[in-house]
Amino acid sequence: MTDLSLVPAGAGAGKTYLIQKTLGEWVESGEVAPGRILAVTFTEAAAAEMRDRVRGELMARGRLQAALEIDRAYVGTIHALGQRLLTEHTFAAGRSPESRLLSEPERGLLIRLEMSGCAALKPLMEDLGRFGYAWNHVTQSSAEDDFCADLLRTVDLIRGLGARGRSPEILADALAALTAGYGEVAPDGAALTATLKSAVRALLGAFPDSLAPMFAESKTVRDAFAKDHQCLRKASHPGTLERDWALWQKLRKLRLSNSRSKTPEGYDALAQAVIDAAGQLPRHPGPLTDARAHLTALVTGAQQVLDAYEDAKRRAGLIDYADMIAEAEALLRTRPEILEAVLGEIDCVVIDEFQDTNPVQFALLWRLARGAKRALIVGDTKQSIMGFQGADPRLADALQAAHPHATTPLDRNWRSDPLIMAMVNALGPTLFDAYVPLTPQREATGETALEVLHLPGGRKDTTADCIANRVAELLEAGTQVYDKATEAMRPARPRDVAVLTYTHAKASAAAAALEAHGIPVRVQQDGWLSSLAMRAARAAMTLVADPDDVNAALTWLTLGPPRVPLEDALRNAVDGVLATHVSLLPLRALNEEVAVRPVAETLAHVLRAGALRDWAAGLAQPAQALADLSRLEAEAREFDAMVQDLRAAAGFHGAGVQVFLGWIAHQDAKDWDCHPDPDGWSSSGVEICTWHAAKGREWPITLVAGLDQKIAERPGTLQAEFDGFDDLDNVLDHAGLGYLPNFAASESQDPFTEARRPEDERDAARKLYVALTRARDRLILVMPRERTTPRDHAERMVDLLRDRAGFDTSEEALNVTGQSFATRVSEGIADEPAQPVQIAAETYPRIGIPRNLPDIPRTPWRRSPSTFREVEPVPARPLETTRLSDGVAETRTGSATERGTAWHLAFRVLVERPDLTDRIAAATGLPDGAITQIGRQAEALTGWLSERGYDKLHFELPLQETAADGSETNAILDCLAEGPGGLLILDHKSGPCPDPDARFADYRPQLDAYAAMVRAKWPGKPLRGIAIHWMSEGTVTLAEARIEESA
Repeated sequence: MTDLSLVPAGAGAGKTYLIQKTLGEWVESGEVAPGRILAVTFTEAAAAEMRDRVRGELMARGRLQAALEIDRAYVGTIHALGQRLLTEHTFAAGRSPESRLLSEPERGLLIRLEMSGCAALKPLMEDLGRFGYAWNHVTQSSAEDDFCADLLRTVDLIRGLGARGRSPEILADALAALTAGYGEVAPDGAALTATLKSAVRALLGAFPDSLAPMFAESKTVRDAFAKDHQCLRKASHPGTLERDWALWQKLRKLRLSNSRSKTPEGYDALAQAVIDAAGQLPRHPGPLTDARAHLTALVTGAQQVLDAYEDAKRRAGLIDYADMIAEAEALLRTRPEILEAVLGEIDCVVIDEFQDTNPVQFALLWRLARGAKRALIVGDTKQSIMGFQGADPRLADALQAAHPHATTPLDRNWRSDPLIMAMVNALGPTLFDAYVPLTPQREATGETALEVLHLPGGRKDTTADCIANRVAELLEAGTQVYDKATEAMRPARPRDVAVLTYTHAKASAAAAALEAHGIPVRVQQDGWLSSLAMRAARAAMTLVADPDDVNAALTWLTLGPPRVPLEDALRNAVDGVLATHVSLLPLRALNEEVAVRPVAETLAHVLRAGALRDWAAGLAQPAQALADLSRLEAEAREFDAMVQDLRAAAGFHGAGVQVFLGWIAHQDAKDWDCHPDPDGWSSSGVEICTWHAAKGREWPITLVAGLDQKIAERPGTLQAEFDGFDDLDNVLDHAGLGYLPNFAASESQDPFTEARRPEDERDAARKLYVALTRARDRLILVMPRERTTPRDHAERMVDLLRDRAGFDTSEEALNVTGQSFATRVSEGIADEPAQPVQIAAETYPRIGIPRNLPDIPRTPWRRSPSTFREVEPVPARPLETTRLSDGVAETRTGSATERGTAWHLAFRVLVERPDLTDRIAAATGLPDGAITQIGRQAEALTGWLSERGYDKLHFELPLQETAADGSETNAILDCLAEGPGGLLILDHKSGPCPDPDARFADYRPQLDAYAAMVRAKWPGKPLRGIAIHWMSEGTVTLAEARIEESA
């Protein structure tokens, strides 16, 4: 490498401008050919902006031909770079030339499938409660959800370590650190447990009832004794104290007598014995043993799951985003000739946002940068806040430390008002060890630039209302902001204002408060599936798939475009004429083509036939409604392209409209139900986003909320650790894992928390820096009160500002490190508006002429064997009908379809789980007599099958077959009987059957289709026969398979 430039660039320092100018100079000097530029950033939008700005720079320099050639350069995201390398060197990478990118739902599902068969995870999955997993009332997530989330995070973490992540050494080092940090343990944990058990028994023996009723006059005391009694009762259960360490900690804090609440004589002594016995928790080896088991299962399980996951992807020709990086890094590391070939095609490497690289991304990019003729690496570790994605700012810091002479920081700020930058520059040295102050380049606006909004005290969180009232005041007062386009001051508009919250939940609360004032907002909110546009579209799709669905018809008529009054629609339903309503006819007509259209195409016809887009354009928020429908179309296309085995493994068999609707309704990804953004990068409303989402953005007026966010990392987390940064060329070889456990005893937990605190505070400092540098004209700090409880270190973001920089507004100015800054200081007003204000409906222009979709000949997209018809006569097979027992005579249970479903379920339960017989009536609505009759048939039929050598039964077996023309046949077998000699298909029929031979012939196309699919699925097992069980008759008809068919 002949020319390396490392550029730390603070917020608003003009790093993109620097890249633009540097590349322009390189191309103009002839050092770099425009088509031989390799420039990498982390988002598609940033890559597009970089390409446009470099092209504009070359045009401004009169290099028109070079500007045209810039399209031949590689300017893109790091993932696109990895994909390009793997595509150009497909066979060297061991990849399919046509690998398909996994969607996020597919990725999550495939990993979960591999989890279910992972031996290393079984100890964890069999007893989640022991390892701290339980129902979370805040997030409404189950123990299983939280465990899966932990494992997925661990998978992502070890993938970010490249090949090193698969090494058993990373676990060994983490376990050693865990054991060393825990300290000495008693040699016999069982003895400590026995002592506590004895003390608990003694206390409950003397005081079996709660003392709570004795203290009715004091709720606090009463509740404390009630909780103590609950803990004691729980501790008395067998096996509890051997595993529930949080309960031990609670028993250490039993309430005793004091001057105002006297316990009965003898209670305190017995309770103290419990406290003393539970006080041995820090010496007990059990918590350490469980923590080691938890860590071992997570890491080893993640490694095993990842191995199986990658094998499954390769077999299916699939790839995900992490593969693009990890495999490209391995390719360049292990194949020097390929690295040399890649470097031979480029004249320079430019990397933007370098601080956001995780270890494997760093290894890939640095390998390219250090081998190139010249490299420009730009980033700012003060803005590295993507740790949850694996970003590690220590790597960029270490690179700058290793190359001090190549490091040239930018020292000017082009974004913020001089007063804002003066405050940030005063704060910076208190947050960072090496802070480079930025000289503001803007002229002062003369308006208020700094503002502190003090939140009221009290337990109620009034942040959202205080923010909404202040924003309303700013807009009503015509607060002046600088317009970059006109280069003049003007009154602020809603789109000029941003509210930064730390969490999505707080963002939603702020949005609701602003909307109550009639202020339009832009925020990523939940509710996509339940939005009006989606409810109407889903009802329309359901109606197309099943024209007899009354609920879908009512939903469409009353909520959708027809807008039929609910009373009228219900009256039509009661009168039995709902199906003839004129507004249902266009949708019902589409049912005929459902079988020959992919879901996405069916949806397109539904949107057109139901005039859903025109209707959505007239709703209160048309842009959002149209965006919701567009996302539905995108999900339908993803669904059509999805690997069918993944859908089936999740319980969604087939690929029809109803399966698609079930699929989207049952996704549980974190942001699945969020509305799509209808505006892109522009919006007419106040933007509300998290601190993380604000990175790289700027607004004239920025309100920073979330300063009450806790700093400490969540216990139970893993992160990458390194034994040093002296060998950056092979940094992954020095990677390991750090673990922050979650011990119940503070004496055990505190050493780990204290060791982690410096990094937690460094992380908080970076987040604060990002949040405080987004404002151009006015920065408003939404300041929480200081807590009354004494503290010995910073617990919240605001504590860091007060402790390190002396943030104070006692003199109606903001004091930072002893410097006073002119600031508007006010008390937040938490009053809600007397009457919510309706937001004026926005208009939405429609462009283009609507046209009907072309109708062209089609191949059936998917078919069900039950729809097959006989094309030409086939010689009849000899049939054998056998009576099993009396037929089922019950006919009261709903329609014929509902009755058949109930009978099938009862039959299956009676065969597979006879111990659940007493639950059948409640589950199916069948009378006891019918259940008895079905039970006799189940006994007789299983005996009949056993006599023929079929000792294993598979119920409700899904099958799918794809023909050469691309059409799919989906089926669910009622029962497949299996024995050593072969297979037999058994189909249940609940209708009357006076002539079994004739009825069997009617069903033969369906049964022949079943037979073909079974033979394809189990080529090594001969199909010996096909049978129909006539439940109404109590008989079974068997057709033996022909010899040539069985062969």
